[in-house]
Parts: sequence; structure tokens; C-alpha cells
Amino acid sequence: MATQELCFDELYDRHYPEILRYCFRKARNRQDAEDLADAAFVKAYLHWKDFSLRRGSFRTWIFTIARHCCIDFSHGRIFRDRSRLETYDEDPPADQETHSQSPPASENHLDEQMARWIIEACIENLDDKDAEIIVLYYYHGLTLEEIAHTFGHSSPNWTKKQLKRAEALLKQCFEKHGLGAP
Repeated sequence: MATQELCFDELYDRHYPEILRYCFRKARNRQDAEDLADAAFVKAYLHWKDFSLRRGSFRTWIFTIARHCCIDFSHGRIFRDRSRLETYDEDPPADQETHSQSPPASENHLDEQMARWIIEACIENLDDKDAEIIVLYYYHGLTLEEIAHTFGHSSPNWTKKQLKRAEALLKQCFEKHGLGAP
């Protein structure tokens, strides 16, 4: 039992930051994201005996659990402030108030920020499944096969087809807002 706990602790240390970022993207605030990430790891720990490498990696398994926690969360709460877009390429912000105290940004930085906002808005306008596939593939680096397993499919061809569809929709949105392919 001590060996299993040690192994789980190592997996937790390795994957928690990534799962937290994923949950932050869904919950839109740090406290809810931490609660969701914690819930995913608690569920994984409680069902540790059910985990099997034959069915996929721990990373795929924990993303699947986190995805289901986020779905359960979203069904219980409607996001009140969808117009406030945040970027997710870094860790979730520890203090939301610090932005007003930062020095003036350069024009190039503002252009980059505007492009990020457009990208986020375009992703947000996709249906949930398409947005989820884009996020898992581009933001979290899951493979086509890992994404297929996360959605309960066995074939990476399913993911490839869905990803191409979502990319085409994103491209249309980027073009509508005057943004080339990022």
C-alpha cells in the first residue's frame, strides 16, 4: 500500500499543474479550478485499484476524470461573466487585481494580447466538444489517441476528424476577425 501511495503522489506532483490549468480554463476562477482539480485527484485516488495501463496512460485517465468533474460543475452553474476573457497559456493568476498596477504595455504586446483574446473568443464560440478537443490538443498536448480515450472512443481517427472540423471553424472565426492563422 505504501508503494502505491508513493506512486500516486509522484503522479499527482507531475500532473496536478496541468490538470489545474485545464480546470481553470473551464471554471474561470482559481478557487473553483482548485476544487475541480482536487476532486479529480480524489476520485482517481479512490478508484486507484481500477486504473490499468492496458487501457491508457495515467495522464489520459486523469484528464478523463477531470473532464467529467468539469462537466458536472458546468451543469450546476452558468458562468455569469462570459465576456471577460482570460489567457490560459500560463498558470492561473494568483491575484486578479494586479493587472491595474502593471506598467503600460508596448504596442506589440497589445497586439499579441488582442490576438489571444480573439483566439479565446473563437474557441469559446465553438460547441463544447469542439472547444474541448482544441484545448486538449493544442493547450495540453494530448495525442489524438489520448483525446479519443478521454471522450470514450477507441479510434484516433474519430479525434482527427473532429479536430479538422474544429480547426476549420476556428479558421473561419479568425478570418472574420482579421487574424491570420496563429
